[in-house]
Amino acid sequence: MTNLAADLKLERALMASGQERPDGEGCLICYLYIGLPVERNARINVCCTKLVCNGCILATRHQRGMLSDKYPFCRTNLAVDEPSLLAMIRKRADKGDTGAISFLGSLYEEENFRSLNFIKEMFKEGYTTKTQYAEALIGYHDAMEEMKSAWREEAKRLGRLVNKHGQVEIHSPSFLFYELTCEPSLSIGKMKFAPVSLSVLFASSALGQEDKKEHYLVGLLNYPNSYIPEVLQGVSSGNAIPVGDQMWSSAPNVPFTDVPGVGFSDMELYYDADGNVVKGEYFCLSDNGFGSSDNSADYPLNIQHLKIQKPFTYRHAETTFEKYTEVTNIGTALIHDPDQYIKWENGADIQVTYGVPDETWDEYVNLRVLTGRDFDPEGLAVISQECAVLGDEMMPAIFMVNPTTGVVLSPFVRTPDIDEKGAFNGKFLSTRSDKVHCSMEAVEADTCSSVESSVVDDSEYTKSGGYEGFSLLADGTIAAFLEKKSGDTDLSGEPGVRVYHVVPGDCSSGSEPEFAKFFGFYKVGAGNIADVSTIPGSSRFVAVIERNGFPSGHMWPGAGNPANHLCVVDLLDVDEDMVFKNKKCILNYHNIDDPWDADGNGIFKYGHTQVTNEALVVVDDYCFIAGTDTNYPWTNQFAISDSAEFFQEVSDARFMVVCFVEPVFSTDYTLLKELGPEISAEEAPVEETEDAKAPVSEPASEPVSEPEVEEVAGVPDTETGEAAPAPSVSRAGNVRNLREESTYSMSLAAGGLLLAAGGFFLAN
Repeated sequence: MTNLAADLKLERALMASGQERPDGEGCLICYLYIGLPVERNARINVCCTKLVCNGCILATRHQRGMLSDKYPFCRTNLAVDEPSLLAMIRKRADKGDTGAISFLGSLYEEENFRSLNFIKEMFKEGYTTKTQYAEALIGYHDAMEEMKSAWREEAKRLGRLVNKHGQVEIHSPSFLFYELTCEPSLSIGKMKFAPVSLSVLFASSALGQEDKKEHYLVGLLNYPNSYIPEVLQGVSSGNAIPVGDQMWSSAPNVPFTDVPGVGFSDMELYYDADGNVVKGEYFCLSDNGFGSSDNSADYPLNIQHLKIQKPFTYRHAETTFEKYTEVTNIGTALIHDPDQYIKWENGADIQVTYGVPDETWDEYVNLRVLTGRDFDPEGLAVISQECAVLGDEMMPAIFMVNPTTGVVLSPFVRTPDIDEKGAFNGKFLSTRSDKVHCSMEAVEADTCSSVESSVVDDSEYTKSGGYEGFSLLADGTIAAFLEKKSGDTDLSGEPGVRVYHVVPGDCSSGSEPEFAKFFGFYKVGAGNIADVSTIPGSSRFVAVIERNGFPSGHMWPGAGNPANHLCVVDLLDVDEDMVFKNKKCILNYHNIDDPWDADGNGIFKYGHTQVTNEALVVVDDYCFIAGTDTNYPWTNQFAISDSAEFFQEVSDARFMVVCFVEPVFSTDYTLLKELGPEISAEEAPVEETEDAKAPVSEPASEPVSEPEVEEVAGVPDTETGEAAPAPSVSRAGNVRNLREESTYSMSLAAGGLLLAAGGFFLAN
């Protein structure tokens, strides 16, 4: 009792002594006391151990434009990583700086806060009066009011963030937040303190904190515009580019004397002759050329075989690599139609039949090379080294092609329209670039590169967008995504972009792909979709890239907020409006974590800025590669100076390799299990609709053997330095024919559709 009374007397004396807070708990910029608790409302500069409140940090960064690479009090350069941060603290501690020692040893002890709690406990025990407790509360409230400022309140609203440099960072909710945590034990001289470790917290207004998955940048690659494959050399191109009317940059060297690289609209795993996936090699599909049918009649469509390998060692032995690694070309196949499969309903033939720039195209004419006036290829689903399905954006339509030789294997098949229940209604989709709307007189005179939108309106076709993403599912069928439901389209009232279920041909010449059914609507959160990728081993889930066209004329900050989201979606669970119900967006291309500083700039964040991030391939359970479609020469989206250090690299086709810490693309991992269980085709059979069927010849049906799967590790190989290895899978050479009416319904009834002969299997 006596001791408690003495303690209370001392406490009251301290509270009434005038200076209730230690001098060191005031901000050295605004001179106000720091709000309690101190560690939530301020940060210590590790370079000088000076305390600065969150409000002043926010003011210096956002109101006064101070660079974020300096500490706001002493303007010392920020620590670039945890070792350099700790080195700064050690340096201060070794000089006897009590602030540095206190920072490493423990959090600040908040005496006033503890004192208030002490008086509260005394009041509960009857050792202080109600009046005394009320006086303490009033005093505490007054002290809190004295410590308020407009910038501090704004900092509280935005949140408390501590970055890798030991600073509190203030960002909007769409950025990555860091929280400072402590773990035992760090040695400084003869003393032991708690080291600083960094745990990452994600708070995004677009994605949701619970959906963002921990990841890291493996590295960047570029495919130089200066490299021209031999088959594209000495061929005139770009004659229809309107000089002075470019979207983003000028092109003083048009027309081109060689066919330039224009980036890639899709990329898929590469298979050897035995059907095995080859690590680090990919089929990459060129875009239609320079952006539209109006300016790309002299761009030859092609598929390139590229080596895309980024060395990565988790900085083992402090090994680092160049910022950009050059992608190498192994082979280029011109997409051509020697068997004359490609014909339009009005009798129109391919572009080279009617007009080419000059004699440099003579060989292309003989080969019947397709151009950007014929198709805008945006989707590629590779079945084997010799068989793939290509999706077009101009009609839209699909056809079979040999991705190694470029030979067209089938006529195109138009995309069926649907009724309000998702059933095929006997009509087909089309766009203003579809040749079917041109008169034969205009086609033969080479004067019809597109038609007015009203021509499509008055036709028997439904106006739509085209394909943007294909995903080969584990059962051998394809999920085909249209690009959009906005713009010049009749589909703007639909709840999402359309997704169709496609059955490939059997890969023999003349065997057409077919539309099996309408899967459902994919509800886009960021404008349009950019590409779709298979998730290894799944017939239910796919990965999707969404984009909103940033910057589209906007410089940050502005209306064009970056939004290139990587999402995973369940194709088999739809709501009453046929919209896919289960979707999670797990990453934003403009908010990539770079904890290993893979790009070597001392910044632990990377933004893969590109309007046209149109290529995506999931290479294993952990990793993916993203590629760009540049529509060269229109690549300078921010109108930056060409003297910028990496101007050329960002003008080239670029690739980004990213891996997740957990196997987010595994069907056994929590993420996909929460979306829905992996089910077989027996449980969700392919349904054929008679209205969408096209005449086909009777294909040969050959038995195929069950594929053998060899599992490999899904993380970057630290021995070879190669990033993102893909699983090695042996697959059958032919896809089982599912279109024979006599056996198809029997297979459904018997539930034998799934892997009927083992032929439908993802080569991934």
